[in-house]
Amino acid sequence: MSVLGVPRRTPGTLHVQLATLSLLAQGLGIGFLGILVSRQQLFGQAAGFAVLAAAAGACVAVLPGKRFSVRAAPGLGTRGFLVGCGVVAGGGLIALQVMPSVGWAEQASFLLLGLATGGCSRLALALLLPMLPAHGAASLLGLAGVSFGTGGLLANAVSVAATSAAIAGTLALWAAAVPLLLAFTALRSSDLRLPKVESTAGALDKPRNTSPRSILLAASLALQATTCVIAACWLTVYLSREVGLSGADGLAIAALFWIALCTGLALARRMPRIRENIGALAVPSTLAVPGGFLLLTDSHPGIALGATLLGLALGVLFPLTLGLGHWPSVLGRCRWILRSLHLALPCGLSAAWMAGSLAIVAGSWDWLVWAIVSCFLLASSSVAVLMADYRVSGDPALV
Repeated sequence: MSVLGVPRRTPGTLHVQLATLSLLAQGLGIGFLGILVSRQQLFGQAAGFAVLAAAAGACVAVLPGKRFSVRAAPGLGTRGFLVGCGVVAGGGLIALQVMPSVGWAEQASFLLLGLATGGCSRLALALLLPMLPAHGAASLLGLAGVSFGTGGLLANAVSVAATSAAIAGTLALWAAAVPLLLAFTALRSSDLRLPKVESTAGALDKPRNTSPRSILLAASLALQATTCVIAACWLTVYLSREVGLSGADGLAIAALFWIALCTGLALARRMPRIRENIGALAVPSTLAVPGGFLLLTDSHPGIALGATLLGLALGVLFPLTLGLGHWPSVLGRCRWILRSLHLALPCGLSAAWMAGSLAIVAGSWDWLVWAIVSCFLLASSSVAVLMADYRVSGDPALV
């Protein structure tokens, strides 16, 4: 039986496989975005405009279609649109790899990769959100987080391999795998024939668009995505430009960040519900703050530990946030949260562009570390304020 008008779906093997594949492709896309930025020879306005182009592409993939909802994406029109995004982005990346002399090729490649990554994000939400009422949320979200982190880790592995002369300069061609995975996953999703039950609309079905608690939760989710995207796009650049590490060492430390992120997200089943144990919210903050300070040191082992702590903190905070409410009810009532999930990638890329531009103008890449830590602390503070209001008011409905 569905809750508050949210369709209940019984996931099968194909459904779970497609969800994990789309998240793997999304992780690959974000990982390749950061690697391609770090591979540019000039870390000036060209790098900043490249990230902005990726944000524009992600907006193109996310915004068209019906209003943000759980029911919007399974339709034939949306699937066809996502297949088109994948085919156009894949063909464009391959063409730009074949014709590298085009002056606007770099920005166009970032726009196409952002388009494909945004499509993967939208498809992943379409596959995951309807399953939450019918499937164990903790285990499903743990699997989803590991798939996403594995994609970023694979992108780093490909980049390490690309340091050899044999396949140097072919990263855009490797990145073409992201839109091709998007097109394949969207095509296969047409094979899904899952039962869907709609509940009768009632008073509780009216979305509470202006609920302060839903806005706080939406802001926390968007800020967590922003933290992850800034780290993915600029961490390797920071390590090479400010710390002076070689490209291979920087990629190895970035891989540690992705491994730690996977580990934290995989702990979703083990995370306590902060309704009963609000002290668990202090764990990610106590990991992130020392991690940020370690990144600002000159010690290479300390920098590696700092990146690991930041990834682990971010991975732990996300399951804690998702444990706040009963998600079938939350998705049925609070459109702010659905909007934040759909717009998380474009907003994160836009914030990454602003953080990178600030670092370029200031002439110091330390600003990137401060931006990562600040966004993370704001995200955890939003959850803390929400929990404080819940405890003081005594309202049984958290969101």
